Amino acid sequence: MDRIKDILAGMQFERRRPVTQHCRTVYAAMQKEVGAALKTLNRLHLRLWHAQQRRDYHVLSLKEARDTLKEVCSRLDMLCADE
Repeated sequence: MDRIKDILAGMQFERRRPVTQHCRTVYAAMQKEVGAALKTLNRLHLRLWHAQQRRDYHVLSLKEARDTLKEVCSRLDMLCADE
């Protein structure tokens, strides 16, 4: 009986608020932005892998790689700041 009381004490029985259209739109926009950043990051990862595997470091300069990485970071920072 005490175990049942402990289980019920941690449960929440109130109803959740319905999700608004604005909230759905924010989730969709966030997914789109994260997907775009991930796509850019995956492309950079592939280019870095290719440069290292082929030992052709002139194909991708360090400046270009860092600039792309900074772009992804700024996208994600902007996404976090939109709260």
